[in-house]
Formats: sequence, structure tokens, C-alpha cells
Amino acid sequence: MAACLYQETRLNLDPAFSTSTVDILLPAHSASAFAARISPKRRRLNAPAINYDEATFQKTHLASEGSIHFRSVDDNAKKTPSPRAILWRVLEERSVLELQAVDLWQDDIQATEPLLTLRVNFPSQIRPHGVCFAEKRADVTTPSAVAFVLTTSGELFTLDLRREIFTKPDATTDGPQTWCTRSSPAPLSNRNPFKLFATSADDLWASLSDGSLVRLERKQGIDGAKWRETYYAEGGWKASMRGLIAWKGSVTARYGDIELQPGTATSLVASPDGKHMWTTCLDHTLKAWEIGTGKLVLNIDLVGDPSRDLQKPVDHLLDPQQSQLLRIVPSRVPGEYVVVTYSPFSRQFKFWDIRDLDAQAHGIQDLRQDMKLAPPIEDLTETAVWSLETFHPRAPRSAGEAWRIWLFVRCGAKCSTFKLDYNLDDHASNLSHAWKNNWTAVDSGLNTVEELKKNVDAPVEFDANAENVDIVDKWCDFMFRPGRFTAPTLETALTVFWSSLGRGPQATHSSITNSTRPMKERVCEAVGVSVELTHSSDGTPLYERYTQDIVAQWRTFYGVVRDLHKRRSDPLTLTYDVQLDAPWLVMSDQIAPVKALSECEVLWHNRSSLHDLEEQQSNSILVQSLADPRNAALGQLFYAVDVLRASLPSSFIQSFSSFVKQESLQNLDNADGQDDGIYDVQAIYDKSGFLGQVSDDDYNLLTDALEPLGGLGSLDSDIFLGVLDFLEEARQGSPQNRQLTRYGARALIRGAQETLELGLNILLDLMLLTVFIGAELEEDTVPADFDASAVMMALMNKAKEYWLLNWLASSVRQESSQETDETKESKELVRANHIQSTASTAQALTVFESMFLGDWASMETPNAIAVSQPLLLSYWSRAWTFGMRLSKQYAQVTTHVMATLIKHGDLSLATQFQKFLPESPWAYYLQARLQLALGEHQQASLLFEAAGHTLATGRYFDADQNDSANLLDLDEREHFNDGLARYYRHVVALFDKVRAMSYVAEFADLGMQACQEDGIEDHALENDLLSRQFAACLHTSRFTAACSVLNDLTDMTLRKSMTNQLLKAIIDSNNAQTLRHLLTLPFPSPADVDEYLNALASKATPLSVSPFASTGTSKPSISLLDMSGPSSSKPTPSTPPHKLLYAYRIYQNDLRGAATCLWERLQLLLFARDHPSQSRPPKSSKSTALVRKSSTFTVPTSDDDDSDDDIDEPSNALDEDISNTYLILINVFTLMSADDAWLLSRPLPPPPKPIVPGKLGVNRGQQLPVDGEGKKDVTIKRQVITLSDVRKRWQQELDMRADLRAGRFAAFDLGWDGAVENGDGEAANGMNGSHGARGIEVLV
Repeated sequence: MAACLYQETRLNLDPAFSTSTVDILLPAHSASAFAARISPKRRRLNAPAINYDEATFQKTHLASEGSIHFRSVDDNAKKTPSPRAILWRVLEERSVLELQAVDLWQDDIQATEPLLTLRVNFPSQIRPHGVCFAEKRADVTTPSAVAFVLTTSGELFTLDLRREIFTKPDATTDGPQTWCTRSSPAPLSNRNPFKLFATSADDLWASLSDGSLVRLERKQGIDGAKWRETYYAEGGWKASMRGLIAWKGSVTARYGDIELQPGTATSLVASPDGKHMWTTCLDHTLKAWEIGTGKLVLNIDLVGDPSRDLQKPVDHLLDPQQSQLLRIVPSRVPGEYVVVTYSPFSRQFKFWDIRDLDAQAHGIQDLRQDMKLAPPIEDLTETAVWSLETFHPRAPRSAGEAWRIWLFVRCGAKCSTFKLDYNLDDHASNLSHAWKNNWTAVDSGLNTVEELKKNVDAPVEFDANAENVDIVDKWCDFMFRPGRFTAPTLETALTVFWSSLGRGPQATHSSITNSTRPMKERVCEAVGVSVELTHSSDGTPLYERYTQDIVAQWRTFYGVVRDLHKRRSDPLTLTYDVQLDAPWLVMSDQIAPVKALSECEVLWHNRSSLHDLEEQQSNSILVQSLADPRNAALGQLFYAVDVLRASLPSSFIQSFSSFVKQESLQNLDNADGQDDGIYDVQAIYDKSGFLGQVSDDDYNLLTDALEPLGGLGSLDSDIFLGVLDFLEEARQGSPQNRQLTRYGARALIRGAQETLELGLNILLDLMLLTVFIGAELEEDTVPADFDASAVMMALMNKAKEYWLLNWLASSVRQESSQETDETKESKELVRANHIQSTASTAQALTVFESMFLGDWASMETPNAIAVSQPLLLSYWSRAWTFGMRLSKQYAQVTTHVMATLIKHGDLSLATQFQKFLPESPWAYYLQARLQLALGEHQQASLLFEAAGHTLATGRYFDADQNDSANLLDLDEREHFNDGLARYYRHVVALFDKVRAMSYVAEFADLGMQACQEDGIEDHALENDLLSRQFAACLHTSRFTAACSVLNDLTDMTLRKSMTNQLLKAIIDSNNAQTLRHLLTLPFPSPADVDEYLNALASKATPLSVSPFASTGTSKPSISLLDMSGPSSSKPTPSTPPHKLLYAYRIYQNDLRGAATCLWERLQLLLFARDHPSQSRPPKSSKSTALVRKSSTFTVPTSDDDDSDDDIDEPSNALDEDISNTYLILINVFTLMSADDAWLLSRPLPPPPKPIVPGKLGVNRGQQLPVDGEGKKDVTIKRQVITLSDVRKRWQQELDMRADLRAGRFAAFDLGWDGAVENGDGEAANGMNGSHGARGIEVLV
């Protein structure tokens, strides 16, 4: 069995972003006006299609043929060609050629990255083996790769794959269409070509079914579609002509729809000097043709069998499916090279040293004719049925370096990759031993169907009735792990699953297949909708059965996904980048660069072999791969813990894993995230349900597995703790000058994911063994040097780091705000194509990639591995994964991640991540910010207060150092390390942003308390806290607290302004407590209150303009009956301002002020009664106004003002109000002493006459004279009013009412405030009362 030293890194072929796929439709030959230059139609695929059935999925995504073309690097070139690795795949039933760059990195001098994927649609199907690549001539200005594509119609397409093709979407339609030419060479259209091979962009070779070769040399011309033909055949031109006629009798091989003659070349390779073309043929021969003359200079058996007569026909031909039987590697000797051939018949390799083919004796030499170099594939694969698909040899590049060969072997549906290092010049026995024992294997990775079944998180065998487990969440976490299954795979599986439920033809058009909804949501709905909750005979819901049915449906859906995923992994070929010593596997819908395994991974993957180490040779390739042979003991320990795990039920393994994870994350009590306490192993044993899980037979198997280590009693703590040293990777080397590409990033994160999965498996297995030894064994049987509690503590601390990293590598966030190299490229493409939607460039990246991918550019790389891609991938993935040094920087890393998530609004991810935060003040603060963003204000306030003392003192906290994510701006950072008052000021501002005003008031109060306790005399700080507290109190109607804030203010101007705000808020509250608050609150300045209430009463009844004056607008007038505001159809019942003012002055014992308020109120009431015409609006106005009829006022109920009939019947409300006011005023005067019973009257000026268009000779638009124009000035003086004056006027009011009831009316109008006007407009003599003069009485 080969030692496993390498592993595939399987990468999905998802497009860079949703608009990065360019679909190119090449027109049919008859549709083009020119035979060579064609104008393809181009379209950009904005989004991948969905609702695939299996057939459509296979055509669209599963390639039938494909490989990677690696462009050579010129040592004299200033930069590496880009793209250097071009993946090509044949899709859509061989009618589409897909091309994309798959470089893992590029030179840092490259400005952009090739991100586009090209899908070239051909008018007819592509021939099998009809795609080959070459490079343009070295003398061209811009070197590029050239692809030749031969279709079944005989058309040869030449695609010039310039760099712009992969970077600019419009490059395929620019200019004269020089990137694609078409021709129909006669040898390719009239004969049956089998395989193509290109030596350059102008030199194309093809093997024909008749056994001949044809060389096509491009003629220099305008279109480049003319070719010069040269045939190469054993019989010369006669034989080539004879190939046009189908001859029968000889043995042929059927391949598709053509018959291949024995001489048909299956492999074509040009010699490095360009003089010879080497071929291997179906008749098991190796031939060399001189290119210049067409002469066959060499024709021997494929393995150099001297007994074979090449003139005799063969009975058996090679399989035409054999892709490659011939390779040429350069030699270190100038002018020489080595031809390596493989014989499927004898299953051996031959190494032919080529010096000079013209020299018959020494021109070609079998380097190892003394032995048979045959790989032991039967032993390596443990099967006798296999075939070698391809191989890639590599000659030594320096002295002391060994030969190397990579094999790609197919055993039925399974393919395996093997590697061998050997010295071709070594002694025969040593070389034979190496070819027999030194093979190493390539592991398929952890994303295969077989490995996924073993995954500890796979809920396939999970207990559906386990407590505290959401089975749907478990399935979603498993199915939607980044990089595991592609979106088209899940979409196709969903369509197939949904159709299988028998929903009818309309099922595919339901919301389940609506691509606008999240995939996870649609899958969960499809699985759930197929299960119904049943009830027992007594009506009890059968929840347990419902859960089991849900699990069954998830398993059914996963079965569909698993089958599609397995088909995506069907291998096509193994390619090899010689310059980077990099093997790549190309699969139907994946690619897999091969990486070297770390020493820990080597120990794990070879644990079975290391268990039998005594039977191995001390110089075995497995032992040699270890840094220290003594490390093999760790592999033996891995074998033992794997035996223990295999004996335990999978459901228990999953529950145990969940338990220890929860247990460890609850003990993050230190700032560094490390638990220094001792774990109670017995408690873990009891709570996890370990009792009874290990039977006696299982115990015997475990003890047998530990025999190489001396048995169970020989275990000590050091061997367990020694494993932890292999679960890290230190950075080393020097800085690199590379840029990571999108596939490099995918390889990096995929390597990180698999590294973490394996590490967690190892840690979990060691925990199982530790708990078993520490809790289940008898005390006298426990190893003396084994401290179960200390070992468990170390394992748990390391597991915390791995769980954290695994969460980062498995959680996805939409990356739109931060610009990675990939997003910059996509945005450039968006701008170049005028794409309107910015959502097309948004990427779903793991949190690990999103936050830490930039660390790769600054990561050191050892110079010793700089030219080996497998070693680079292994080192990069591990060094980048563990580069955060969590054992020393756990708190800094976790808080940085949390702050970044909060800053960018990823609240759901932040909620999931908070379980990893340590117990520290900064972590409390971040959790408070999260709770604040989630609207959990109570929890946020508790966390803010818990973190306050440390964050505010500055002794143990530095905001600049801890806030690496820049969550705080510069102003906010000033509030830390400067006392509690300023910290609480920052918290107040945060709550104020979300309008959580009750918490604003709370923390503002805490801030003021801190100011007093610390003796801070910062008036600006105090005023800000008090202002915010006051505003919060007003917002929450906490008027008592707001008034208390007013008393703490020292700024008189600010206090007066805030007093007015408080009074307005109290009055606007308009409830039963309004008057009580107004009268009882301890306002700091009663004068300010009185001034505000007085101004409010004045605004409600303006002194300068009559409240009944017509404005000519539709706004409602202000009613004197309700001075709270504008009248409406549904007036708000509120206390009039004059009543509030009166009540406040009475409460303050300001009797004269209260009397003044009543007197002014009385004057307005009398005016309203005696001047009804001033309150009636124009008839064209639709406003609502008070209208007087007789001595009362009513409100019209109709909008039609053209008739006086609309006026309501009179009422006595106004007269009653006047009476009450008189009586209250008299009562107030009586409460005053004789010397103080007076007030100063403040009369109102006369109101303007109303504008009534069309009445009394006033035209529309005519400007009436203002007061004082055209009439004699009337001077009204302020008067002193006493109790006797009020009583006298009250008596006059009563007399007037009696006269009115008796029918005695005045013949003239009364003037303002008791002054009367005669017909000449002069004021008549009389008292300054409303009715000081009766005038002329008219008896009715």
C-alpha cells in the first residue's frame, strides 16, 4: 500500500461573479460572408439558469472532455504570461468549448486579473481529441495562447486567446474580429482525423485514420486561413493516396464512427529541437519522423522487443481510448532528450535516451534495458483490473535531484494518482526496490461522497429525537457549507426532489423554484411541505413521528444531491505543470490542484501503516517523510483513537462533539480565551452520556491497537500534548511578490477548511480517549503519568481555536463594502460594460476570506519550496489559517471579527459569533453594541454598564489598540479612558441614535452622578448630558425628572429655553395630569413659567389682529370659545391657555395677575359678541368661522355660505361665558386687600374692517385703507380698573341684557372698548365700557 503524502484540493468552477460568463455564438459557415473572418454573436449571461432537470444539468455543467493548457515561462521574460493556466472543457453535447483562467497566483505587476469565462458555441459538434493548444511565435508583440478546434463538419477554428479576451467582455467583438478564424483544410474535412497536435500557432499536425500524418503550415495572408499540406506515411505519397480508399482485411480499431488502421498514431510529440515528430501507434510501435524531409527515421516496438517482426501484421491493437503513451523530457546534456513510453500490453515503461537519430548505433539508447520498470498497480490499488490513463515524467533539473513520475490510473469508476521519485542511474536492485516500494499516493480529500459520510457533522445518521438539537439547522449547516456543493447542484436536486413529490406539471413553477428567494429557504420549504403532522386516535400530535418524517425527507433530498455531486467528481485527466512541478486533476465539474500533506496529515492518513511499523523497513518512504522517525508514535496513537471512535455509535459521537463544544465555549473567562482551570473529566463523562458506550469487545480492540505504544498502561500526557504542536504552522521565509487570484483564494480557503476539519477530528478522538481513560478505567489501571484533567484542558483550549477558525471558514457574508482584488476586477468589468445593477458584483465570501484574505500578500514564504506548487499550497493554507496566533491573540482576533461584523451590519453573523467572545470589558461593549442594533435595549444597557468602569478608567484598556476594526470614530474614542462621565456620554449618544429615550435618560443621569463623584467641572459636558437627559424625559413624558434637570442647569439661557420646552410638552400631553404637573412641579423660575403661559394665551387670542378677521383663506379661524388652537369638525378637548394661566397665577398667589388674565379675557368676549361681522368670513371662503346672530355665536355646518339660512339658531353660550368671567373676576378682587384690589387695563386696538368682495361697493382686489388712514386717529389709553369699576360694568351688562329682552336697541354701533362712533367717524363721549352710552332707543 502506497504511503499517502499528497491530497487533492477540489475546487468548484463557479463564475467569478454573476455577469462574468460571456456566451459567444459562432455562425454557421453559410451564414458568413467571408470564409475566414467571422463575426460571432456575443451575450453576457447575467445569472445562472435554474430549474434544471438531470439531463440539462449534465449538458450544461458536466464536461465530456477537458484539460488545462500550461503556457511555458521564458526565463528571459520580464513577467509570467497571463493567463498561464487555461482550463478548457467540452460541454453541451460537444457543441460548446468553455475557457477560463485557473491560475492560483499571478505576478504582482499585473494590473488586472482574468476573470471572464468564455463559452464558445460552435455550429457543429467538436470532434473527440479535436482540441489542442499552442503558443504564438516568439517574435510577436503580444504573445498569447492559440486554441485549435476541429468540428465534425471538418471546420477548423483558430481562437487567439489574448489576455484581453479574459479581462474585457467586449474584446471578442472589437475591431476586425482577429481573435477567431475559420478554415476547412482538405485533409481534415475529406479524411478522418483522429488526434490533433500543434507545435506552434502556425504549425498543426493531425493523425489520420489511415495511419498517416498530415502537417498543416499556415500560409501568411490577410485572413490566415490558408494552409500548406504535407503528408507523412511509411509508403510515401502512394501510401497516403491509398488511405483515401477503405481497405479491408487488416485488423482495425473502432473509435466512434471511424475505423482506425494499425498505423494510426495515438500520441504525437515534437522533439525539443524541432527536428523530429515522435508518435506511438495502435500497432504498438514507436516512430520518429524527420520533419524536414518526411522520412521515417525510427520504427521500433514500443518496449524495444528485438524479437518482433515489424513487417508482420499484429493480432491486437492498442485501445484508442488510451490518451497518452508518449512523453518527452529534456536532458541536462545539451542536444539530448529522453523519450518515455508506456506499453499497455506489458504494463512497463521505457526510457529512451535520444542523442542523434541519424547514427544507427548510438542514436537511441534504452537507459534501463537490464530491467523491467513496471509499477505495482495491483498492489497499490488492490485490484487486478486497471488501466493507465496518462503519465507525466520529470527529469532531474539539478545535480542530486531524482527523477519523478506521476501516474493516473483508472479502476472502473474510481481513479487514483500515484507518484514515484527514483534515480534512473541507480543500481538495478535499488531501482527495482524503489519502483516496488517507494510509490506515494494522492488522497481524494474530504469533499468526496465517501468522506462526507464520515463527517462528524453529517446528520445522515443523526438521532432525530436528540434534545436541544434543531435537525433542520444541522442539515442546513451541512448542505450549505461554503465550497461543498455548488448552487446548480442544489438547484437541480431541488427540482428533481420537488418533481418526485408528485406535485404535477405546475410544480416547477411554484415558489419552491423561484430563484428570487434564498436557496436555503426554498429547500427547507420543499422538505417541510412534504410532511404533515399526524395525530393519534385521541388527538395527541405525534411530534416524534413528524420529526422522523422530516429527517427521512432530508435524507431523500441529500441522496439526490449526493448523486449529482458524485457525477461532478468524475475524473477526466491528470495534467502536469512541469515548471511548478504541479499535478492537476480535471474532473467533470471540478479541478483539483494537488498539494503536499503536512506532517500531522501524513500521520493521520497513514495511521494504519504506522500501526504495523515493525514490519516496515527503516528507510521506507513513509518514515523518510517524517521530520523525526519517533513521530511515528503519534500515527500509532491516531490509529488507536480511530479504533475507539469506530466502535462508538455515530449519534453519540455527534452529541459528544456538541456537548464538549458547548462546555468549552462557556468557560471563556479569561481575556485570552484560554481556560486555566481544571476540567472535571468525570462530570463530562456523566453529562455526555458516555456510560455504557464502550463494550468489552471494544475495549479489547482498543488495547490491541495500543500495543505498538506499549499498551494502555504506557500512555502518558506528553504524547497527547505532543499532538498539539503539529496542529499549528509557523510562518517562515521571506516576503513574496505574488498576487492571489480567485482560484488561489478558493484553494486557500478549501485548504483551510480541510485542515480544520481534520484537526477537529483528531482533537475529538483524543478527547474521547481522554475521557474514557480518566473516567471509566479503574484508578489502578489508569497510566501513572497520565493527567486526564490537564490533557483535557489543553485539548479543549486548542479545540476552541479550531472551532473559531472553522466558524470563520464556514460562515458566509455578502461582500460589497470592502474591496478585495476580486471585487475590484469585477467592478472594472461592470464599468466597462455599463452594467446598471451593482448587485451583480456582490460576492458571497466566507468570513475568513472577507476579513483575512489580505494577510496572504504579506505572508512570508520559504525559498526552498518557492518552485513547488504542492509544497506551496500546503504551507500557504496552514500558515494563513493559523497566522492569527490565537493561542496568544484570541481576544484581539475575536473582538476584531465581532467589531467588523457589527460595523458592516452583519447582525445575524454577529449574533452567532458572540459565543466565541471572551469575558472582557471590550467584549461586553461589543455585545452591547450588537444588542443595541438588534433592538434589545435592556440587555444592551446591562452590558454597557458592566463594561463601563474598565473602559472608562484607561488603566487596562487602549481604544486605539483594541478597536482594530475602526468601529469607533475619532470623536467616539475620545470618550474612553477619560472617566465614567464621558463614557456614559458616549453611551447616551448611542441610545439617542436609536431613539431609546428611556435609556438615554438613565445613562445621562449616571453620567451626571459620575461628574459629581469625580468632581468634574466641565460645563460643556454637564450641559450636554443634562440636555440629552431633559430631551429623553420629555420624550418619555417623565415631567418630574425633566423639571429636576432644569434645577441642575446653571446656564440661564439654556434653562429658560428648556423650561419653555417642558411647558409645551406638559400642555401638549393634554391629560388628567396636565394641570397638576403645571401647578406642582418645582420649576426653577416661576417667572419663566408665567411668561410662557401668558405668551401662549396671547398667541391663542392675538392682540394685534382680531381673531375674527377674515383672511380670505381656507384656514380655520381661532375660536374664542376654545383657544387651544384652530377649530375643526372634531375639536380636541383641551384646557384653554387663559385658564392655565389663571390657574397658575392663583396657585402662585398672584391675584392681580389672575385678575388681569380674566379682565383681558372679558374684553375679548365682549368684542366677539358686539362685533359679529368681524368674525364672518367672505361668502367665497370655505373656512369654518364663528358667526353671530343676535347676541350669540354658532358654527356653520354647511359649506354653502351664499344664504343666511345656513346659520344655526342662536344659543346663550357666549353670554354665559361673559357672566361667569365677570363673577370670577369680582371674586378674585374680593380676595385682594383694599389697597391691592386694582389692575392696569390693556385694551386692544380697533380691528380692521373685513373684506367682503362685491358688497357695499368694494370691488374684488380693491385695497381697503388700513387703520388710521382716511379717519381721525383714536387714541386709547391704559386705565386702572378697580373692583368698583368691574361691579359697575357688570351692572351695565345686566341692564343691557334687560333692555334687549324689553326690545330697546341702540341706533348706532359701539366703538372699540366702549368708545362710540357717530356717522362722521368721530368718537362719542362715553365711559370706557362696552355700554357707557345707550344712544338712541328705538321702541319696537
